[in-house]
Amino acid sequence: MPIPPHPTAPGPPHAPQRRSRTAPRPAAFSGRLRNAIAGVLAGLSLLSMPSPAGESAARARTYAVVVSAETLKDAPWKAAADALLAKYAAARVIYRSDVRESLLELSARCPDYVAFLAPAAEATPPFVWTVHRMMRELDDDPWTDAVWGIVTGHDAADALRIAKETAPLIIERGASGTGGGDSLGPFSSGFASNEGKPHAFYLKQDGKVEEREEKPDCIRALVDGFHTLKPQCFITSGHATDKDWTVGYTFKGGQFRCDQGQLYGLDTNNQRHDIDSPEPKIWIPAGNCLIGSIPDPDSMVPALIHTGGVRQMFGYTVVTWFGYGGWGIKDLFLGQPGRFTFSEAAFLNHQSLLHRLATRHARFANLQFPTYDHNLMDRVMGYLAQRHGLPRDPKETLGLLWDRDVVAFYGDPAWEARMPAPQDGLPWSQEFSEADGKVTFTIRTDRAGEWPNRPVMQRLPRRLRDIQLLEGADLKPVVADDFILVPLSGKFEAGYTARVVFSGTPLTPDLDGWQEAEAALKDLPDGFAPALRHAFGRAGTHRRELVAALRAAAQATDEKARQARVKAMAFLIANMPLADLRSVSQEVLLDALEGTLEAQAGAPWKASLSEDLVLNCVLPYANLDERREAWRKDFQQRFARRAWEQATPGEAACWLNRTIFRELKVAYHATRRPKPNQSPSESIAAGYASCSGLSILLVDACRACGIPARIAGIPQWKAAHADAQGNHGGNHMWVEVWDRGAWHCLGASEDSPLDETWFMARIGEASDERNWAHAIYAASWQQTGLSFPLVWNLPGNDVAAIDVTGEYLKKLAAKAAEKPADPPAGKTN
Repeated sequence: MPIPPHPTAPGPPHAPQRRSRTAPRPAAFSGRLRNAIAGVLAGLSLLSMPSPAGESAARARTYAVVVSAETLKDAPWKAAADALLAKYAAARVIYRSDVRESLLELSARCPDYVAFLAPAAEATPPFVWTVHRMMRELDDDPWTDAVWGIVTGHDAADALRIAKETAPLIIERGASGTGGGDSLGPFSSGFASNEGKPHAFYLKQDGKVEEREEKPDCIRALVDGFHTLKPQCFITSGHATDKDWTVGYTFKGGQFRCDQGQLYGLDTNNQRHDIDSPEPKIWIPAGNCLIGSIPDPDSMVPALIHTGGVRQMFGYTVVTWFGYGGWGIKDLFLGQPGRFTFSEAAFLNHQSLLHRLATRHARFANLQFPTYDHNLMDRVMGYLAQRHGLPRDPKETLGLLWDRDVVAFYGDPAWEARMPAPQDGLPWSQEFSEADGKVTFTIRTDRAGEWPNRPVMQRLPRRLRDIQLLEGADLKPVVADDFILVPLSGKFEAGYTARVVFSGTPLTPDLDGWQEAEAALKDLPDGFAPALRHAFGRAGTHRRELVAALRAAAQATDEKARQARVKAMAFLIANMPLADLRSVSQEVLLDALEGTLEAQAGAPWKASLSEDLVLNCVLPYANLDERREAWRKDFQQRFARRAWEQATPGEAACWLNRTIFRELKVAYHATRRPKPNQSPSESIAAGYASCSGLSILLVDACRACGIPARIAGIPQWKAAHADAQGNHGGNHMWVEVWDRGAWHCLGASEDSPLDETWFMARIGEASDERNWAHAIYAASWQQTGLSFPLVWNLPGNDVAAIDVTGEYLKKLAAKAAEKPADPPAGKTN
């Protein structure tokens, strides 16, 4: 089976990304984009650690090259991979069809750097988004787990050139297309245009900036500058797409464009000026939309690398309107010159973004945009704000979420490109020292100043685990396995000192665990290995428990039975939510497997059930986000024999509905139940449950008896108020059971036939498949890419779902002439 999609909240469909424009500053955006967003926003033995220096520093760290098997078949691309492997004594990680297959080996190796070697046709925006998300899953913390970059180009020779680059780049000469002469401040020499001033061109030499007029525009001067002044860094913002960068923001000033790997300037007279600038350089497109997107090989990134001499760059793969992910890299790299390499600045800025999400917007930190199409932005943002209960002014929440996964970094991540350190030093120093097994990170100010708009951050010289914070908790630091972050703000005086003291154990690769997992994957049915490899990777150190469960499942003397057991366990593990992958015991997994097999052996309707139906709706050990328990054996002993006396699974489900709540002594109560999402044992202990808890109990009883069953529900009836009969106007949950080839609804703890529940009469006027809140969802164990809205945890997106609103409307149409049943007292939550 393919790797399951990550579930996202129900929302707008994906649509092709269209090229767009963006403003030169993070808070500014124009036209329809501005209006859409505005409308929505209204309603980190250790020795003292110096800065790393060149290739020797990179060699002191570990490195992995991730590459597809298909790319390795191409000899020139294999040569690029071999060059990176030799340069860093790196590990080669190969995947077949999905880059997420590499997660297992990467999580075991825990490399400091990861290069994703990919031709331009592979390095698409979805590839970038997937890598971002995957690189936060190598362990169980929320941070990015390695400094990574995508090594690509117009052809394999470009990638090979990047791979063979060893000399560090200390940047002296620069160029800019942003704010004219002022933007050349960080460089000893350079040239610039001004996106806000037509014809203005600037030349900096010997510390002095000369402004001159260029007509018809600055394109020819910029191109000549690349050829003669040989900049080592180029900074841009303003309008851009994946096919061009526009010189003027408020005027027509020509463009830089691409043509099958050739970078060229096009002036306003439509004259083309090819650029051939092979000197190594970095590109900082701080505020450009889409410049980092490679929808096809004929895009700006391959051309910048092929004929523009770019060795490293970052870039938005979507439109940018918030700017944290782009401008922050520029600010860290140029604002603290010499402290960080270019790739470190990108890495640390991203950790700052994740930290801001985790500290200011913790409830929403795991949300994902269902689409990055700016044409759907007004709908997407309005939907996210409502669907997940975002604050009244959700601009920062949405902006951080938008920027989190969309900024690509291209180039060898361990190659050193940095600014020279200023002669008078930086306003503060930051360094590590060690004594008596304790590591001290010391921040000391040398002159008065103001802390930047990013935390004080530094990579650790090597990875640590079991970290214990010993001093400095008042600073609220983050000490991760590979970096430290101290959130300081406001003004400071000279002589201020802050210290964070911690201890830890060196983190070593778990290669034995990886090889053990790989060995277990060899026995899987065809197609399951990629999904299990991804799941084992996401499980972190808990993967051994899952591997043990898979091996236990394979214990059978009959080969056919062994294959069925292994397939069932593989399906179960491959679709587990992330929290379950890192916590659920072998006992729970085997209870589900053995109980399902026993039910399949005893249920009289077993021959009528497809394998897929059993896997998705009988096998699973949980429904929503309730506490995980091994309940199946108990329920089978209590109810299975009597349920199997019924003729069909539907009749058995109705019998269970009339029986289990009386025998288990569980009744409905909206307020006396401890919580809505109770596990079976919690509901039994409390004696009360909500409609959600009752439904969980009934589904689990059905599954224990071999009856396919699942939770269904609506987040909110359109009539959001109680009616005359006391039926709650908010959310509702119920049960669906499979009988005679179709799904049928059943109200938990209600004495009514299939599809004759009280709420069926309301569905027509109280549901709306066009609005997520009024749509009807059925829970699914198999990941679908859609999440079940949990009204008690709206930001949660771990429960997969199917939108079944249309199926209910069809049922209503078929029963249009029938009089609806009178409802009993209403239920909720």
